Amino acid sequence: MANAGVANISAPIVVEFTREESEQLAQQAHAQGYDDPVTYVRALVAEAADEDDENSAKDFRAACGEAMRDETLTWDEFVAAMN
Repeated sequence: MANAGVANISAPIVVEFTREESEQLAQQAHAQGYDDPVTYVRALVAEAADEDDENSAKDFRAACGEAMRDETLTWDEFVAAMN
């Protein structure tokens, strides 16, 4: 779960952008068919969260497959591979 361990936030989150960033967001939002940049940014955040969940599920399935095929590393092999 992407938000495991995250406290329940009841206050709004405020993100500040420079004037140039705001103009770029407004242009990108319009180009993507959004009426305003706020809605566009919310959609981007939601999309990124969905992708994280999908990637986590894919990674888990791949890891299970590797374990079932005995394609795992010992701790020493892992440490050696990381160096």
